[in-house]
Amino acid sequence: MVLNATECERLIDVVRAAVPSDWYEREIAKNQSSSKYMVLLSHPLAHMLWISQGTIEESLKSMYGIVSQEAFRLVVLGQNIELLRSKKVDGIDEKIAGLISKNFENTYYEIEVAASLVRLGHDVKFVKTKGESGVRTHDLLVDSLVEVECKKKEMNTWVSDAVRDLQTIAYRRVEEFMNRMKGNYAVYLKLFGPANRGLVDSALSQVWIMMKTAQEGRQVDKDYEVTVLRISDIDKIYEVPAKTAQYVSLRDSFSLNIPITESLLVDLIHDKNSIKEMLAADHATSSYSMVLDNFVKVSYPRIVAWSSKENVSRSNGIIASAKSAKGQFTGKNPALIYIQSSAIGPGMVPEKYLEARKEISDFFAANTRITGILVTTEVVVSNKLPLEFYMDATPFISGHARNPLPPDFVLGHRIDNSKELD
Repeated sequence: MVLNATECERLIDVVRAAVPSDWYEREIAKNQSSSKYMVLLSHPLAHMLWISQGTIEESLKSMYGIVSQEAFRLVVLGQNIELLRSKKVDGIDEKIAGLISKNFENTYYEIEVAASLVRLGHDVKFVKTKGESGVRTHDLLVDSLVEVECKKKEMNTWVSDAVRDLQTIAYRRVEEFMNRMKGNYAVYLKLFGPANRGLVDSALSQVWIMMKTAQEGRQVDKDYEVTVLRISDIDKIYEVPAKTAQYVSLRDSFSLNIPITESLLVDLIHDKNSIKEMLAADHATSSYSMVLDNFVKVSYPRIVAWSSKENVSRSNGIIASAKSAKGQFTGKNPALIYIQSSAIGPGMVPEKYLEARKEISDFFAANTRITGILVTTEVVVSNKLPLEFYMDATPFISGHARNPLPPDFVLGHRIDNSKELD
């Protein structure tokens, strides 16, 4: 999907009009300021609307036209709301009302999945997830037959939710440090034990000291090790061959990301030891890029890598989420589970993909109620105006399901993995 600035502003206004104005004002009033930083106590949607005010116009004035993550998410949400309303999808108004609940992220994802299915030509209905008995049911009914459950976060994936929250804090803080220093950096946080807030704060303090005092290289503490390398000034642009990059969003982020590859790092960083260590990290992300002909034009080459002791198999979280969802189906119809996750998807190492495929196949053999699992990722072609993005789905279809999909059911996946798993 390609959207210009006018469309982006209009779609953000669609979301703004969908929430009560008095609720928005109350939520924003909850934020408290301090001399060091703002403590955000407001609802996530209220914060996104507040921070996105005027950002599209600012993007037009800037050299690169980069759209903020918050504005990007609102554009996607506004587009999906508008589509589902235009198609008179049953239950959409109740679902929109649920955006201001504590389950915002889950509701956002349900709307996103519903919109993707409508775009494929399916008839979609939101199901009341708690019937008269109080038992949770699936989220969507597709073509009056296929039951769909949406899982925003995979359970116990590479890391627990608590550790993932710490990762998010670390990435945002490091990004803030880079902005304050008006530079682009490669930063590696290596924790020697399980992550906790105190340990992460200590490591981040060391990162800030190194940036502020123009130190580069590695600092080792008894509990952690940090590596800080300055790549460029904030306005420096790099061109990297497109074959070294793939465009996927990691976890819940809508920013454009390039998976860490040695060929990319060689172009950006000349410290070979740091390259090897970042490649071995548990999780790494880079941000703010766009495609230009046969090259990737990297306008903000920023790399943050993380390593701690909580890693598990990539498919564990997918399977755990599927297990938690299987009781929400009737057992009488085909049952699909959509899970948003970066654990499996484009750019995945082939050996790891085959390993995950085998583990999911074993799960299907023991759980015949489940017809298939679709692991989704938001793929951003350009986060520079005009915006271009789409949802990618990696499907795993069971060969053991008691209720298979109709032969003509369209999944709309980009990766051809629709063959049933034996």
